[in-house]
Amino acid sequence: MFQLRPPGTGLQSRERADGDAGGIADPPKGEFARLPDGPQSATDPRQLIRARHRSSSVLTIRQTLLSTLCASAHDEAMDSTAHKLDTDVVIVGGGPAGLSAALSLGRARRQVLVVDQARPRNRTAPHMHGVLGHDGLPPLKLLEMGRREVAAYGVRTIVGDAVSARASESGIEVTTTDGVIRARRIIVATGLTDELPEIPGLREQWGTGAVVCPYCDGWEHRHHVIGVVATSPQSVAQAQLLRQWSDRVVYFANDVGEPDEAEADALARRDIRVERGAVMSLQISNGRLEGIRLEDRTVPVDVVFTGPTLRPNDELLRSLGADTTDGPMGSWVTVDRDGRTSIPRVWATGNVVDPRANVSVSLGLGSLTAGTVNADLVQEDITRAPTKGSTSLASEPSH
Repeated sequence: MFQLRPPGTGLQSRERADGDAGGIADPPKGEFARLPDGPQSATDPRQLIRARHRSSSVLTIRQTLLSTLCASAHDEAMDSTAHKLDTDVVIVGGGPAGLSAALSLGRARRQVLVVDQARPRNRTAPHMHGVLGHDGLPPLKLLEMGRREVAAYGVRTIVGDAVSARASESGIEVTTTDGVIRARRIIVATGLTDELPEIPGLREQWGTGAVVCPYCDGWEHRHHVIGVVATSPQSVAQAQLLRQWSDRVVYFANDVGEPDEAEADALARRDIRVERGAVMSLQISNGRLEGIRLEDRTVPVDVVFTGPTLRPNDELLRSLGADTTDGPMGSWVTVDRDGRTSIPRVWATGNVVDPRANVSVSLGLGSLTAGTVNADLVQEDITRAPTKGSTSLASEPSH
């Protein structure tokens, strides 16, 4: 039986901005906390849960890890040839990708711990769309359902931050804000952060009156006046895409500058109006978006679409020395199609390594990565299994 050690020295992660992936609150003993339905745009989900369960006895990380190892039913199911550390797999990040991986691994009778910051990227959105079977479901509700499902297979979830990690020949050592976890494998599913343009009012409206994804929010704003605030040359393509949902799209050139001649002609042919000048702020009344303020005028709009800068929360992966690849959207940790990084025993999945991974894609990627991790553990179990002599049939002696 191990003892949780206090955090030691090691490479520390940079402080994470709002928008980190994950999404769980401190679980009361015996069951996971239930998140309320409906919009959560103005409140940190961790505060909601803690206020609701102040009188509950909360599992500490020490109790969580201890109960994971002592759960007799789960221990009996484990292969006796497994190389025993604190747990088989530690998953850092409890969003759709992380919980999906946890579900598959739990069903594979692996010991799994999920470490989550409880700050999901989409926590300000009242609903999510385009997720088959869950269209219109609040995103925090999906995470609540996921935590209950994985718990049924012995997966334990703890609230905390994984601040550093170290890989060795025997496994992975993860230092959290509460102690150290040793695992055979690690899956990093920490998501990404949306870095928003410095436009007053934009952060307050993010997830409701200001959004990014046409496939997530376009239907709800069909036929509305849609304002596209340019943040890069790719914003012209965003305006053209949104023309599919509304014939009242307004392109705000902002500080990006004028569209070139070909772009301006294409916008005009689809009746997309171009507003020139820097965007000063959003006009908001009683919490509702009413328009976009320029230097000398205000343009009424019903919703703002814009393109934030996407920053992967990959400090843990970089501290381990994972290879990266530079591309049009910046530098991202390199993984193969199964989520395997360049570091042995280290996987990553979801939009910490793929900026295109929405909720549906992240669910699939988490499941795919979990299957590969389990297969890798099986190979290690075979290698570590003691030799018990040959089982081949001896040849009959000749006469």
